[in-house]
Amino acid sequence: MHRTVDPTNLLLVLAVIAAFGVAAALVIRALERREHRALDGYVLALWEALALARQDLRLEVNERGERFLHGTVRAQRYTLSTAAPGRVESGAVGITARIQRDPAPRVVVWATSDLPAWAPRLPRKVTTGHDEFDQIFTVHTDDEALALATLDVGVREALLGIPGAGLVCDDGKLTLVTSLEERQVDAEFVDQVRAVVSGVCAPGEVSMMGN
Repeated sequence: MHRTVDPTNLLLVLAVIAAFGVAAALVIRALERREHRALDGYVLALWEALALARQDLRLEVNERGERFLHGTVRAQRYTLSTAAPGRVESGAVGITARIQRDPAPRVVVWATSDLPAWAPRLPRKVTTGHDEFDQIFTVHTDDEALALATLDVGVREALLGIPGAGLVCDDGKLTLVTSLEERQVDAEFVDQVRAVVSGVCAPGEVSMMGN
C-alpha cells in the first residue's frame, strides 16, 4: 500500500529548504562583503603609507572606491591601479604611462606566444642577448634597433623581478601588466615599475633603478 504525500506538507518542506538556502546565501554574501571591506581598508592603509613615505607617489581614490597610485620618474608620469579594463586579470595590478621617447617604440614583451587580443601583432621577434630574459620573454617589434635600445639592462632586470610581467608599447602608450594583487604592492615593486617607465618612456639613454 503506497502512502500519498500531503501536498501541503511537501510545499512546507520545499519552503523551508528554499528559506534555508536564501539565508545561507545572505550570510555568505555578508561575510564576503565584510572580508572585502577589511581588504579594502588594509590596501588603502598600505598605499597611503607608501605615498607618505615617498615623494614620487600620490594616492587617489575615486567616487567608486577605486585606488590609483600616481608616480613620477625623470619627469615621466605613470599610474598604477587595477582599473585597466581588458588589460589585466581581474584584481591584478597594472601600470599605464605616456611614452615621451622620440621615436616611440612599438614593442610587445610577453612570456608566452599567446598574446592578448589588445596587443599589436608586430612582424619581428628579436632576442636581447640577455640569456635569462630571452628564456622567459619573447620580444615582438617592428624596429629591432629601437626595441633593443629601449629594453636596456635596467628595464630587463626590472621586468624579470615583476611577477607575471608583460609589456606593451603602442601608439605612444605603455601598458605594464602583472599578476600582483593590490595588497602585494610594496616599495621594491614601485622601484621596479619606475625602472621600466624610466627606461621605456622617458627621453634619454640611461635608466637607473630607483632614480
